[in-house]
Amino acid sequence: MDAEDAGARRWFLRQVANRIIRPFALTLLRLVFKVRIEGRVPREACVIAAHHSSYFDGPLLGLVDRRVQPIYNRRFLESRSFGWFFQGIGAIPTRSDTLTRACEVIRAGGVVWIATAGFTPDDAQRRPRRGAARIVQETGAPLVPMIVRGLEDIVHIGDIRPRHLRRLVRIVLGEPLTFPVGATVAEINDAWRASIAGLMEAFPQ
Repeated sequence: MDAEDAGARRWFLRQVANRIIRPFALTLLRLVFKVRIEGRVPREACVIAAHHSSYFDGPLLGLVDRRVQPIYNRRFLESRSFGWFFQGIGAIPTRSDTLTRACEVIRAGGVVWIATAGFTPDDAQRRPRRGAARIVQETGAPLVPMIVRGLEDIVHIGDIRPRHLRRLVRIVLGEPLTFPVGATVAEINDAWRASIAGLMEAFPQ
């Protein structure tokens, strides 16, 4: 397969994912969960940096704003069982070009979701991961802190039980954080961590 054919195939697969698989995947999530949002996703391109509590919190944000493309470990996208789901919601796999692809999404006016810490409350007090801060450094996009309430006992799809159907899930978004050119990863992460601590205090489990 030459480069032109490979490019055409990627375009076709993206169209199938965007027009068929993504709406189907989001409909499934809407049937399982009731989602309430506190705060808002900015209209401009931004980075949503979450305190990660479940593998569903990134996809659920797609119910609120269809621009959202979450970053996930590549093994989820390569899974024979659920790879179609993560590909369908436009997930960006973690690999050598993840930063480049995330920045392309931002520069095109999109929204990138990334787990900066999780799965436990104590993890917010540890050093956050660098990914969100690096995207902010490269693009100048605002950083929006996020926590989720209602998914504490539903980490992955195997945890879903009949009693969880129509579970109320609250997505809590903090005020967008902006940073001057030259802000360091540590400065960005410290501001994110302080905002997350405030959200956790205001919205306890």
